[in-house]
Amino acid sequence: SVIGLLTSTGMIAKSFGYVCWGLTMDRFGGSRYVLVASVVASTISMEIYRRAVVNHTHILAIFVCKGLRSFSNAVYVLLDALTMRVVRANRDVGDDDHDDDHHDHDG
Repeated sequence: SVIGLLTSTGMIAKSFGYVCWGLTMDRFGGSRYVLVASVVASTISMEIYRRAVVNHTHILAIFVCKGLRSFSNAVYVLLDALTMRVVRANRDVGDDDHDDDHHDHDG
């Protein structure tokens, strides 16, 4: 069915998009601007996709728009990358507080 093909198109495009956006995030050192770029690209491509569907554009154009929208929507993977960056930068946060508590009880 067309719905199944659209869904598959989106999943395939998203698989490639996640890799490309992740590589871009790594390339630019985890810049928040990459996340912003993904949100902007996703918003613009969603509007293009919406207009294509509403205006009853040719089905091939709708598939292309769906693929572009899914490719550009990498917010989740980019948030994961930013989260891992923060976790790595703050690995020992809380460890010192926990050690101090043990010293207080011993002393």
